[in-house]
Amino acid sequence: MPASSPAKLREAVGRRHDLAVARVGNSRACPFDLHALLPVPADVLRLGPDHPDALGWLWEQWGTTQALRHVSEQAVADTTASQTLAPGETAWQLTFWSADWTPWRALAALAVRRPALRFDPLPSYAVR
Repeated sequence: MPASSPAKLREAVGRRHDLAVARVGNSRACPFDLHALLPVPADVLRLGPDHPDALGWLWEQWGTTQALRHVSEQAVADTTASQTLAPGETAWQLTFWSADWTPWRALAALAVRRPALRFDPLPSYAVR
């Protein structure tokens, strides 16, 4: 007896999800990939993006419940941040969309791991 259409769809979605899980953290396409910096454990990834335990992990570890979107590098303009750099320091400016404000917990964890890094998030609510 052939599998029903919903069963085939579930299987296809499952296979696609497994492929996506296998690729997470390996792509260089995103200049600020939270998963590459603070990886989501495989057992949490397998739960899927809407599972309450997965959302809880993301909130506790990253401070946002989704990966960053529309991440792009920006030219460091003549801003206060660029004017206050000490000799030998450089600035790297990014823009991104985040589901729940900034990924503040991820930034805090990265600052602990790399004390030389400084994060100066500047939220913008402008529509682009």
